[in-house]
Amino acid sequence: MNLLNLKNTLQTSLVIRLTFLFLLNNNNYLAAICAYRSLYINGSETAAYNRGLIRSIRDEYCTKQSTV
Repeated sequence: MNLLNLKNTLQTSLVIRLTFLFLLNNNNYLAAICAYRSLYINGSETAAYNRGLIRSIRDEYCTKQSTV
C-alpha cells in the first residue's frame, strides 16, 4: 500500500469512527453498528476488537428495547 492509499484509508476510518460515536451518542445503536462494521480488518486484532464492540452495542440496544 502506498502512502496516498494509507492516508485515504486512515481518513475514511476516522470519518467512520466519528460517525459511529455520533450515532451512539444519539442512541441510534443499529446505525452505529452498521457504520462500525465497515472498519473490519479480517484476521487482525482490530477485527476481533470490533466484533466485541459491536456485540456489546447490540446487547445494549436489545436491553433498551426490551425495557421500552
